[in-house]
Amino acid sequence: MDTPPRSGSGLGHMGRSRLTGEHTSHDEGSQSERLVTAIFERAEPEGEGDVVSADPERPARSPKWIDEPDAPQRSRLDTLMGVGSHIRYAVEWLVRPGLRRRNRAALAELWRLRRTKKIYAFLNSKGASGKTAGSTTTGLLFADAINRDCVVADMNDSPGGTARRLGIKRRDTLQLQEYLRRYRGGEFPSTQSIADNLEWARESGLSVISSEAVARTTVPKYQVKLGLEKLAEGFHSVFCDLGNGIKSGGNLGAVEMADTLVFMGNVNSADSVVDFRREDPTDEGDDLRNTMDAYAGLGMPEKVKRGIIVVLGARPSYRSRYAAHYGMPVDRVFVVPNNRYMKRGNMLRKNRLPLGVRVVIYEILVAMLKAEAPPPHELKRATAADREQFERGDPVPVGDTE
Repeated sequence: MDTPPRSGSGLGHMGRSRLTGEHTSHDEGSQSERLVTAIFERAEPEGEGDVVSADPERPARSPKWIDEPDAPQRSRLDTLMGVGSHIRYAVEWLVRPGLRRRNRAALAELWRLRRTKKIYAFLNSKGASGKTAGSTTTGLLFADAINRDCVVADMNDSPGGTARRLGIKRRDTLQLQEYLRRYRGGEFPSTQSIADNLEWARESGLSVISSEAVARTTVPKYQVKLGLEKLAEGFHSVFCDLGNGIKSGGNLGAVEMADTLVFMGNVNSADSVVDFRREDPTDEGDDLRNTMDAYAGLGMPEKVKRGIIVVLGARPSYRSRYAAHYGMPVDRVFVVPNNRYMKRGNMLRKNRLPLGVRVVIYEILVAMLKAEAPPPHELKRATAADREQFERGDPVPVGDTE
């Protein structure tokens, strides 16, 4: 059965390649991966078609991609690293049948749940806690797995690295404040017009809204909520990479709008998560706990309880200890194995992620999709008053970004 077209932003990246008549290359070494996946590829369930279809009234994107310059030539070292990644992936696939079964099961479940559209917020008040790595990695693998267009938005009032993480220059895509300003000015009458101004990762249909290079103003919460609401209309799912400020407009607006919260922790970043390897008699070196308590105190205790916890670089055997420490069911607490491909500053390459890491990310995505919805009073969508204020175009105050 043919793979259904992406929905949510016109033709999607699959359509872009067809416009040029070129084959879509999923990064370096894609031929070796196709040989591997051709053996174990899952079949689409019979009788299920493309449920989340694109808006028939929305015009398709113009074929501007025909004139795009060719991708820069990769160095020999880059090519060798890509080939090595695929060889390692193939070996893991052959010698680790347990991982292979988990991979197939997770991908099949993602496909079964592909109708589920959500806004996700990745948060921790500590920097270098893995928020950017978590939001971009899950967003890219999800868009690729279900063949839909998604978007990741950098909610940092100060410079963030979401776009750079995907290999995209900040100036080549819409920045958050620019997007909100132009949307408020009526420049984006449709979600298609927004999508036309965004850059996307070459490996999947994941578009990105970056942060400002220099923080100039405070982003009002009501603008953030209406901006995210508009994105959710046209993209299948929205992944929000939050900053460190608990009450900043970007963070609070995204948390109130989010269907599911994903709390990130990194054992290699001091105090971002409880560290079972050392004693902390003050019990203050745990910003993940502090972040959960802060948003619970802001009127969203059930949303916090129904969230997901992801810890980067810890021992897999600690999973149950993290679940007990944070009072979460173990099936909503995950440990991503230590790997250099998700370290801070590294550009994300889907085909370089080890099989063990990909499997855990797919399982995290399944848990995100299955996470119970928060109570209606904690899902604080944009209100009529927010829309009136948005339409009035009240000036944005200049000052502290916290």
